[in-house]
Amino acid sequence: MEDFRIALLQLNLPQASSVHENLTKITGWVRRAADAGARLVMFGELGVTGYLLDSRGLTEPGVGAALHYRRAEEIPGPATQKLAAVARETGVTIVGGMGDLQAGVVYNAVVVVSPEGYVGKQRKLHMPDPEYRYYGVGSDLRVFDLGYCKLGISICFDNWFPETSRILALKGAEVLLSPWMWTIPHDAPDDERMRAVEYRRRTHTKVFAARALDNAMYVLVLDHVGLEAEGFEMPGVSMAFDPFGDLIGQTEPFVEQILLVDLKGSEIEKYRTYGHHYTLKYRRPEIYGELAKMVS
Repeated sequence: MEDFRIALLQLNLPQASSVHENLTKITGWVRRAADAGARLVMFGELGVTGYLLDSRGLTEPGVGAALHYRRAEEIPGPATQKLAAVARETGVTIVGGMGDLQAGVVYNAVVVVSPEGYVGKQRKLHMPDPEYRYYGVGSDLRVFDLGYCKLGISICFDNWFPETSRILALKGAEVLLSPWMWTIPHDAPDDERMRAVEYRRRTHTKVFAARALDNAMYVLVLDHVGLEAEGFEMPGVSMAFDPFGDLIGQTEPFVEQILLVDLKGSEIEKYRTYGHHYTLKYRRPEIYGELAKMVS
């Protein structure tokens, strides 16, 4: 992996905005990140099309489905083309989320575009209870070779499953991008909201530092900020961890901002080559068969 700078765009991309408005806003922030020296830029989960699960959508599945179909589009499609044009203009690779409509099914997906055009997409694999009625599930894990790094993507709930990051590491991923959406009670007193933020930080540290340390990879976690829809506020708890599981960057809560992080190939090499506890060197797959068995 080469040394490079990544930018995480912690943005307010509300459901009330149109896809065009969200893309316009994303474009402006990508340009700012490129001006700051970023080579890779990520925006949040479903940032183009919106999460689409407000309180009415949750209680009336037909409403939620209608919102999905109105905004989602095929990947690659018009939104992908617009992002690719921005990538070409700025010279950066852009990674970000949107609804992927294929054969009548909407998938929670992340698209990757480089200055050369469309690279590929990753679909969310695991659906928590509030989402399974709305989204199809992906079935594969891809590693995207950008030339200067090998990139894996793990979307929100997928990060709770250590198998996800381990498979990506075994496929060669050096950097794991983890777009995330986690809500807090937006109408609560300020002290309660800040306690929720600190709880999120502690949880992120436990989950994502472990993913980084287990696999000797950079892990970058990105949340939205602001009121996504009725009853859904995102606090913007975004964080970056190095291959040793140490925190190397984080955002302030409740504000839009760019988190710039410099990633160093030597840190990956140091742990993977010389780290005597780099577990991927000592794996024994012949005794792991139980992992693939169904649990009742």
